[in-house]
Amino acid sequence: MLISPAEEDHTILRALFHDKGWTLHATDSLRSASALLKDSAASVVITERDLADGDWKNVLEAIDPARRRPLVIVISRLADNHLWSEALNLGAYDVLIKPLDEAEVVRVLTSAWIRQLIEQMDTTHKAFKEATAGYEEMKAKYGDMLDRPEGVSALHQAAKYEALASEKYNQAVQAYSAFVRRNRLETEIRVLGAGY
Repeated sequence: MLISPAEEDHTILRALFHDKGWTLHATDSLRSASALLKDSAASVVITERDLADGDWKNVLEAIDPARRRPLVIVISRLADNHLWSEALNLGAYDVLIKPLDEAEVVRVLTSAWIRQLIEQMDTTHKAFKEATAGYEEMKAKYGDMLDRPEGVSALHQAAKYEALASEKYNQAVQAYSAFVRRNRLETEIRVLGAGY
Protein backbone atom coordinates (compact mmCIF):
# COMPACT_ATOMS: atom_id res chain seq x y z
CA MET A 1 0.00 0.00 0.00
CA LEU A 2 1.16 3.50 -0.81
CA ILE A 3 0.00 6.54 1.17
CA SER A 4 1.27 9.73 -0.41
CA PRO A 5 -0.16 13.02 -1.65
CA ALA A 6 2.64 13.25 -4.27
CA GLU A 7 1.53 12.16 -7.73
CA GLU A 8 5.19 11.43 -8.59
CA ASP A 9 5.29 8.69 -5.92
CA HIS A 10 2.14 7.11 -7.35
CA THR A 11 3.50 7.21 -10.89
CA ILE A 12 6.88 5.68 -10.01
CA LEU A 13 5.51 2.94 -7.74
CA ARG A 14 2.57 2.01 -10.00
CA ALA A 15 4.95 1.49 -12.90
CA LEU A 16 7.44 -0.46 -10.77
CA PHE A 17 4.76 -2.69 -9.21
CA HIS A 18 3.19 -3.31 -12.62
CA ASP A 19 6.56 -4.34 -14.09
CA LYS A 20 7.20 -6.74 -11.19
CA GLY A 21 3.67 -8.18 -11.16
CA TRP A 22 3.05 -6.91 -7.62
CA THR A 23 -0.23 -5.48 -6.35
CA LEU A 24 -0.35 -1.87 -5.17
CA HIS A 25 -3.21 -0.14 -3.35
CA ALA A 26 -2.54 3.59 -3.51
CA THR A 27 -4.19 6.47 -1.67
CA ASP A 28 -3.30 10.07 -0.91
CA SER A 29 -4.36 10.47 2.74
CA LEU A 30 -4.38 8.71 6.09
CA ARG A 31 -8.18 9.01 6.27
CA SER A 32 -8.69 7.14 3.02
CA ALA A 33 -6.00 4.61 4.00
CA SER A 34 -7.48 3.87 7.44
CA ALA A 35 -10.17 1.50 6.16
CA LEU A 36 -7.66 -0.29 3.95
CA LEU A 37 -5.22 -0.58 6.86
CA LYS A 38 -7.90 -2.28 8.98
CA ASP A 39 -9.45 -4.49 6.28
CA SER A 40 -6.65 -5.24 3.89
CA ALA A 41 -3.91 -7.79 4.25
CA ALA A 42 -1.22 -5.40 3.00
CA SER A 43 2.17 -6.81 3.82
CA VAL A 44 4.02 -3.52 3.35
CA VAL A 45 2.87 0.09 3.74
CA ILE A 46 4.92 2.80 2.04
CA THR A 47 4.01 6.19 3.48
CA GLU A 48 5.11 9.75 2.93
CA ARG A 49 6.59 11.22 6.09
CA ASP A 50 4.08 14.09 6.17
CA LEU A 51 0.47 13.72 5.08
CA ALA A 52 -2.28 16.34 4.89
CA ASP A 53 -4.12 14.65 7.78
CA GLY A 54 -1.26 13.21 9.81
CA ASP A 55 2.17 11.69 9.41
CA TRP A 56 3.95 8.35 9.32
CA LYS A 57 3.55 7.92 13.11
CA ASN A 58 -0.23 8.15 12.70
CA VAL A 59 0.02 5.43 10.05
CA LEU A 60 1.77 3.17 12.59
CA GLU A 61 -1.01 3.92 15.11
CA ALA A 62 -3.76 3.19 12.55
CA ILE A 63 -2.56 -0.36 11.91
CA ASP A 64 -4.79 -2.89 13.65
CA PRO A 65 -2.59 -4.70 16.21
CA ALA A 66 -4.88 -7.72 16.16
CA ARG A 67 -3.95 -8.50 12.57
CA ARG A 68 -0.59 -9.45 11.12
CA ARG A 69 1.17 -6.09 11.11
CA PRO A 70 2.48 -4.86 7.77
CA LEU A 71 5.98 -3.46 7.65
CA VAL A 72 6.02 0.34 7.30
CA ILE A 73 8.49 2.11 5.03
CA VAL A 74 8.73 5.90 5.34
CA ILE A 75 9.58 7.97 2.26
CA SER A 76 10.79 11.56 2.41
CA ARG A 77 12.93 14.14 0.62
CA LEU A 78 14.23 15.12 4.06
CA ALA A 79 15.49 11.73 5.27
CA ASP A 80 18.06 12.88 7.80
CA ASN A 81 19.63 10.85 10.64
CA HIS A 82 16.95 12.02 13.07
CA LEU A 83 14.15 10.62 10.88
CA TRP A 84 16.01 7.34 10.37
CA SER A 85 16.63 6.91 14.08
CA GLU A 86 13.10 7.89 15.12
CA ALA A 87 11.42 5.75 12.47
CA LEU A 88 13.39 2.62 13.28
CA ASN A 89 12.97 3.11 17.05
CA LEU A 90 9.19 3.55 16.75
CA GLY A 91 8.70 0.45 14.62
CA ALA A 92 9.07 1.43 10.98
CA TYR A 93 10.95 -1.09 8.85
CA ASP A 94 13.00 1.34 6.77
CA VAL A 95 13.28 4.87 5.35
CA LEU A 96 13.71 5.69 1.65
CA ILE A 97 14.98 8.98 0.28
CA LYS A 98 13.03 10.72 -2.48
CA PRO A 99 13.15 10.90 -5.40
CA LEU A 100 12.64 7.17 -5.23
CA ASP A 101 15.31 5.01 -6.82
CA GLU A 102 13.66 1.91 -8.34
CA ALA A 103 16.57 -0.42 -7.53
CA GLU A 104 16.58 0.72 -3.89
CA VAL A 105 12.79 0.34 -3.63
CA VAL A 106 13.01 -3.22 -5.01
CA ARG A 107 15.85 -4.06 -2.60
CA VAL A 108 13.99 -2.76 0.46
CA LEU A 109 10.65 -4.36 -0.51
CA THR A 110 12.29 -7.71 -1.23
CA SER A 111 14.09 -7.56 2.10
CA ALA A 112 10.80 -6.74 3.87
CA TRP A 113 8.97 -9.64 2.24
CA ILE A 114 11.79 -12.05 3.07
CA ARG A 115 11.65 -10.91 6.70
CA GLN A 116 7.88 -11.48 6.79
CA LEU A 117 8.28 -14.91 5.21
CA ILE A 118 10.87 -15.91 7.82
CA GLU A 119 8.58 -14.65 10.63
CA GLN A 120 5.66 -16.67 9.20
CA MET A 121 7.86 -19.76 8.94
CA ASP A 122 8.97 -19.29 12.57
CA THR A 123 5.36 -18.90 13.71
CA THR A 124 4.31 -22.00 11.77
CA HIS A 125 7.24 -23.99 13.14
CA LYS A 126 6.42 -22.91 16.70
CA ALA A 127 2.75 -23.92 16.24
CA PHE A 128 3.87 -27.27 14.81
CA LYS A 129 6.17 -27.88 17.80
CA GLU A 130 3.37 -27.01 20.24
CA ALA A 131 0.92 -29.30 18.43
CA THR A 132 3.49 -32.12 18.44
CA ALA A 133 4.12 -31.64 22.16
CA GLY A 134 0.35 -31.66 22.79
CA TYR A 135 -0.02 -34.87 20.78
CA GLU A 136 2.86 -36.53 22.64
CA GLU A 137 1.31 -35.51 25.97
CA MET A 138 -2.07 -36.97 24.93
CA LYS A 139 -0.39 -40.11 23.64
CA ALA A 140 1.47 -40.55 26.94
CA LYS A 141 -1.81 -40.14 28.79
CA TYR A 142 -3.98 -42.35 26.56
CA GLY A 143 -1.41 -44.77 25.19
CA ASP A 144 -1.89 -46.06 21.68
CA MET A 145 -5.60 -45.15 21.58
CA LEU A 146 -4.69 -42.14 19.44
CA ASP A 147 -3.22 -44.40 16.77
CA ARG A 148 -6.47 -46.36 16.26
CA PRO A 149 -9.68 -44.94 14.78
CA GLU A 150 -11.82 -46.59 17.48
CA GLY A 151 -9.54 -45.12 20.16
CA VAL A 152 -9.92 -41.61 18.76
CA SER A 153 -13.69 -42.14 18.61
CA ALA A 154 -13.70 -43.24 22.24
CA LEU A 155 -11.74 -40.13 23.23
CA HIS A 156 -14.20 -37.90 21.37
CA GLN A 157 -17.08 -39.62 23.15
CA ALA A 158 -15.34 -39.23 26.53
CA ALA A 159 -14.79 -35.52 25.80
CA LYS A 160 -18.51 -35.15 25.01
CA TYR A 161 -19.49 -36.85 28.28
CA GLU A 162 -17.04 -34.65 30.16
CA ALA A 163 -18.55 -31.51 28.59
CA LEU A 164 -22.09 -32.67 29.50
CA ALA A 165 -21.02 -33.49 33.05
CA SER A 166 -19.38 -30.09 33.37
CA GLU A 167 -22.54 -28.38 32.12
CA LYS A 168 -24.72 -30.31 34.59
CA TYR A 169 -22.30 -29.46 37.41
CA ASN A 170 -22.52 -25.75 36.53
CA GLN A 171 -26.32 -25.96 36.49
CA ALA A 172 -26.28 -27.62 39.90
CA VAL A 173 -23.98 -24.91 41.29
CA GLN A 174 -26.31 -22.20 39.93
CA ALA A 175 -29.38 -23.94 41.40
CA TYR A 176 -27.66 -24.31 44.78
CA SER A 177 -26.60 -20.65 44.74
CA ALA A 178 -30.17 -19.57 43.96
CA PHE A 179 -31.44 -21.81 46.78
CA VAL A 180 -28.99 -20.27 49.26
CA ARG A 181 -29.89 -16.72 48.18
CA ARG A 182 -33.62 -17.48 48.44
CA ASN A 183 -33.26 -19.03 51.92
CA ARG A 184 -31.05 -16.18 53.10
CA LEU A 185 -33.64 -13.68 51.89
CA GLU A 186 -36.47 -15.62 53.61
CA THR A 187 -34.44 -15.76 56.85
CA GLU A 188 -33.75 -12.03 56.67
CA ILE A 189 -37.48 -11.34 56.10
CA ARG A 190 -38.37 -13.51 59.14
CA VAL A 191 -35.80 -11.74 61.30
CA LEU A 192 -37.03 -8.35 60.16
CA GLY A 193 -40.69 -9.46 60.70
CA ALA A 194 -39.90 -10.67 64.21
CA GLY A 195 -38.59 -7.23 65.11
CA TYR A 196 -41.96 -5.60 64.54
